[in-house]
Amino acid sequence: MAFDFFTSMGSSMLGLGTTAPKGRPSSVLLQPGVLQYKYQRAWDNIVLDCETEANWRRPVDATDIPRNLNIIVDILVKEHATVDGGVDPGGITERFLSDDLLGKLVSFSEADCPQGFRGQVISFVAQLLLVLDPQILVHAAVHRPLLNLIKQGLESQKYAKELLTLELDLAAKLYDYPHLLPLFFSKNENPAVLEVGSAALVTGHDFVLLDHILRYVHADGEEGDLARDASLFLVELAAGDLATYFEVADFPAVAIAGLGSMYSLLPQYVARGIKWEQQFKGRSASNAFRDSGQRLLRRPIEVFKEDGEALIRVLQFIQSVVLRCPDSGITTSILEDFQGTFLDNIVSSGFTSSSDFDGSTVAALFYMTKMAETLKEECLVAIFTQFLLSSDAVDEEEETDEAKKKAFRKSMNRRSVIRPSSALMMSNPLAPMMNRPQSPFVTAQPPTSIPKKDIKLQIRDILLSKLASLSEEVVIATLHLLRTLLQHHPVRTTSLLIERLPHSDASTTSPTLKISAQTHLWLLSRYFALTPADSPDPATTRQIHIRSDPLDQPLQLFSSIMDSFVSGGDSIVSTPGRIMVQGPLGVVPVETSLSRYVSASVAKASQEGGKPLRARADVDLDEILLLGSAGGSKGNEVDRERVRRKRARGQINFADATQHEGEVAGVLGRGSVERGWVLEVCKDASLRKVLDMLGGFFSHSYSVNLALTGLVTNLLASPTPLVYHTLLSADLLLGPRGILSPFSPTPSLYTILLKLRREVSDRRSTHGDGSFEELLLLTREELFGQRRATEVQKLSVTNAGVDLEIEFFKNVVLLEEFVKEVVGVAVGHAVAGGYDLVLYA
Repeated sequence: MAFDFFTSMGSSMLGLGTTAPKGRPSSVLLQPGVLQYKYQRAWDNIVLDCETEANWRRPVDATDIPRNLNIIVDILVKEHATVDGGVDPGGITERFLSDDLLGKLVSFSEADCPQGFRGQVISFVAQLLLVLDPQILVHAAVHRPLLNLIKQGLESQKYAKELLTLELDLAAKLYDYPHLLPLFFSKNENPAVLEVGSAALVTGHDFVLLDHILRYVHADGEEGDLARDASLFLVELAAGDLATYFEVADFPAVAIAGLGSMYSLLPQYVARGIKWEQQFKGRSASNAFRDSGQRLLRRPIEVFKEDGEALIRVLQFIQSVVLRCPDSGITTSILEDFQGTFLDNIVSSGFTSSSDFDGSTVAALFYMTKMAETLKEECLVAIFTQFLLSSDAVDEEEETDEAKKKAFRKSMNRRSVIRPSSALMMSNPLAPMMNRPQSPFVTAQPPTSIPKKDIKLQIRDILLSKLASLSEEVVIATLHLLRTLLQHHPVRTTSLLIERLPHSDASTTSPTLKISAQTHLWLLSRYFALTPADSPDPATTRQIHIRSDPLDQPLQLFSSIMDSFVSGGDSIVSTPGRIMVQGPLGVVPVETSLSRYVSASVAKASQEGGKPLRARADVDLDEILLLGSAGGSKGNEVDRERVRRKRARGQINFADATQHEGEVAGVLGRGSVERGWVLEVCKDASLRKVLDMLGGFFSHSYSVNLALTGLVTNLLASPTPLVYHTLLSADLLLGPRGILSPFSPTPSLYTILLKLRREVSDRRSTHGDGSFEELLLLTREELFGQRRATEVQKLSVTNAGVDLEIEFFKNVVLLEEFVKEVVGVAVGHAVAGGYDLVLYA
């Protein structure tokens, strides 16, 4: 044989280099005999190094083992290349398999002598899988040693990273070639030695690949990332016994535990003095953070951001499992663990125990905001928004007997003990017994004896209370979270945030008001009149007279109004580094022109309506949400049955309300269904809180107002027409009698903005020397980047280092821009179509 011939000739004739001898073509070194000789020589050298006692305590890098392993890989790759070129391979791959070389390598490496030998073998196998045909795995001489390597990894964590890298490539190949899966998910040979209740015993299969990966799914760092990526390939194959293996092996619980572990490792405190906009844009004036032990840590802002990004990566993994897993049992368990274990226990406890004054609340709000930005899958979004915004629902099955309620109230009136809240009585039928004296000589138990779960604070209540926090950073962070929820998940967020919306399901929008084109333009004209005026004096009132044109020319009417208020908006002015336009108040950046606000809103409204991401498996989302809202625990069949009975009784259904839609000619008629809808929304506590904040616009800082107007804009743009009409024109739709109290008219954005304009006019009147317009112009140029802050005139009225006059002028500029944005959103709704039912015929 050619191999015997070259072996007898020895290395003196051919050498081991890759360069051909002088005068001999390089193709000679690719001939089968030459490759076989180099292959055999490399293997002999590996065996020699392993048997040399002097090498046992040396690192493997100090030997020739890594170089010879690379030679074997190169030879196998070259042989496969010659096969593609039509050259006789020479049978090296066949020898590699028949000699069980991989099995021998794994056996030699088990003792890890020389030190690091096993890591080199793992990397060698990973290279083979990367460069060779995946079908080579069908050979027992390949997949059996590979399984032995993984089993060794279950006993030692020394080379976890190298082994996980190998397993990631293996999992990807099993995903691409599912027929190879039985090689690794195989019948167990000795079930008698298996642990009772183990996944291997329950399914009758061994899957050491998943067993090893699961040990690192919850880990942080690169090892955790590798394990999560590998498990995603395998979870897509989960069906039948493999799906059962995933569940019995507690894959859902382990995955969520990883999310909880990552969340618990995040910095719990943000040091005072670090501004909200600074900590997330990398411009921190301080690098001080506090850990849970209140020790000052010097951590750069980049590290804080990286910690948040690590949380997002794990959350994206959970979302990918839900999107890709075909098994409903695994997906449901993931969702329930996300709801019960992660949100209700870990996130909730951290937020409820946080403080507004040590940075812990701001940190918690930031993490929740990042989660809101990341989640896209429908079920996870529903669970997350319900966790943040659902109110404390009363269980209808508890205390249904009216006689018992009356008897309880009578007994409470006879006692001089602190009465529990009505919500507590409804949620716990044993509450009366807990507070009743056992005898005339025994006092009632104190309220502290009430179980903790019965006095659980709702995240919604805490969240909304933060809008009145004494910490400005907390207020801004809360507004930013609500704005993010509305921006990324508008339907469900609006449905939960505004409780008085007439709907029965968070996935459905509220009824739609139909208005005529004439009425629509009439409503919009008021906001056009509030935009910055053409004259230098913004206080000048502009009256818009809409002709009583027939409705067959509504677009012309609309066009004339637009032309009137965007005069000169398309005149481009070239400046270094900025694109400017000639607007009503002179040259302004193009992004702040009214025409840009309108075009951006139209484009956004036209792009909305994409389908949400949905889980691959069929899951009962309604049951999961009801179970969560009822405080039920995962796997508790009593809780599940109670939820199912409650669901079977049906919920309040407003579906028939849409049959009563009518055209609005102006003021909504008294007693009409539409009027009742608008009145209900106007009374909503959350909406009124936001509008009350907007009403106190000039009592807030510019930073707070920037976040507040962003929230209101997103609320106005949410795909819920009833909210849009209520915000935009409730005062007109309800007419002069549309009042919520004898002294306060129905609020709308228009009434609030009109009041704020009057405040600006009053302040302008105090500057009789014309300095008001000059200072306003200077402030506008500073905010738009046209003038440096040091060039703005400093005024005398200061408080705690804040120039109140400059702050006021900043708010005036922001108010002007906010009005433009409201106009843009309103126009965008009408032009995009499909949102407002504007009747043009």
